[in-house]
Amino acid sequence: MDPSSTVDPVTELPLDLDRLVEESLRERFGAVAVLRDRWRDGSNRFDQGGEALFAARTPSGSLAGVCGLNLDPYVDDPGVGRLRHLYLLPPFRRQGIATALVGAVVHQARGTFRVLRLRTDRADADALYTALGFERCSEPDCTHVVDLSSVTCRAFLSFRRHDPAFRAHIRSMSRRRKWVAQLMHGS
Repeated sequence: MDPSSTVDPVTELPLDLDRLVEESLRERFGAVAVLRDRWRDGSNRFDQGGEALFAARTPSGSLAGVCGLNLDPYVDDPGVGRLRHLYLLPPFRRQGIATALVGAVVHQARGTFRVLRLRTDRADADALYTALGFERCSEPDCTHVVDLSSVTCRAFLSFRRHDPAFRAHIRSMSRRRKWVAQLMHGS
């Protein structure tokens, strides 16, 4: 991720979200449109205890992606959160931005939730989540889960974006896969 890119919580729906909605629908990914529509109708503003919506912006200020955190509506347990609506515009993929978004969600979730769950049917998302320490599960409403009390979730480590030495180390890596392998082996 470019060191001048940002991932921050938002309390208002980004005005430039429609670009992400249009592009995601071209890819047959409707979650960003659902995010927008539920925000507008008031049914999900990511404003309950522990919830948040994050926006990733490029150095020029353009919206590159979003990711949300909710109380998981599919289980009756206030200790279970749900990662929702992760989406990045295609030109910004494979640059560490999705990892930073997931890291921001994990960082936020650790203060409220014990477990974080999600559901995806995309192979690229499956690869990302498993590389970040999520375990696959086979429930109808959940494909991946991570225990937030463990250190297995590699996304949390990426949230150290304010640490200059860590950022320089990440920039020096030519591939995210190499970075994940080093994190997993403790190097």
